[in-house]
Amino acid sequence: MEDTSIFALSGFQYIIMSIVMTKGYPYKKPLYYNVLFLVALLLFLALMSWLVLFHHTIIHRVLNLYDIIDMRYKLLLVAVAALNFFICYLIEILIDQGALNCLRNLRGKRESKKQFKRLDVQLAETPSWPPLNQTLFPPQCTVIGVS
Repeated sequence: MEDTSIFALSGFQYIIMSIVMTKGYPYKKPLYYNVLFLVALLLFLALMSWLVLFHHTIIHRVLNLYDIIDMRYKLLLVAVAALNFFICYLIEILIDQGALNCLRNLRGKRESKKQFKRLDVQLAETPSWPPLNQTLFPPQCTVIGVS
């Protein structure tokens, strides 16, 4: 009976991790845009639920699974898998959005090493730039010094 329980929970765990670890915005589109992946997840979820809740001697014999007679125990396995999903999803949200942003705020904003970004910040902080009431002409010297 332990083998069957471990098989069921680990099967649900693989499905749960593939859902939870699939990143959405801003790096990828949300999960529901990937139709083939979503169909495969729903198919695997239905198959695992079917294997846990319903007894079929041929499939159980091929997979060498124990026949669990108590329906309350079968529903408990599905409930544990659902609870596992919610806990994993909550932890992923807390780590991804909460802890990482907290660490970024503790670290503070660093000055960029790139010269064009530093120049952009410097120009943004200068209120008199760009001069709007005069026309700017380039200097006579057209050589630009690179440091």
